[in-house]
Amino acid sequence: MQGNLLKSYGGGNFVLVVIGLFTIILIVSYPLSNFPARLSMDYILYSKQYHERKVKKNAQLKRLWLYSIIGYGICASIGAFVTNLDALFTITGATANALLALILPCLIFLKLRKDGHVVHDKAPSTNTFLTVASVAVIIFGVTIGIGGLTIEILDLVGVQF
Repeated sequence: MQGNLLKSYGGGNFVLVVIGLFTIILIVSYPLSNFPARLSMDYILYSKQYHERKVKKNAQLKRLWLYSIIGYGICASIGAFVTNLDALFTITGATANALLALILPCLIFLKLRKDGHVVHDKAPSTNTFLTVASVAVIIFGVTIGIGGLTIEILDLVGVQF
């Protein structure tokens, strides 16, 4: 089986139909995932303005357009210049797995705890333990992400170890 699953099925009309349907899915789903990503990025970068309710709609709209142009530009560049889909999937997997499974949950917990949304009736030592454990998991996730990405890049360029 190849890295690009569609190449594993050979050629023919069926594969062309599947590729066409896959293209339609991407066209429809990309804006659906782009919308919350843009709003989340804007909230992260301008959270103080959101908390003080001083978000200027016109400025926010310009930022959202800028995020969209940058995002679409990156995706279009990858689509135009990356021909090895297997390499793209391995690099994406190496970075996204650590980020989604280890780093983001701990960052979200720390942010919620800082904002007062997570309250523990336990002893202060429990709060300290959870904070230290979250930071340790973040450090572990960054290490795993960098290590996995390094291994994948070395494998792609043909370094054997």
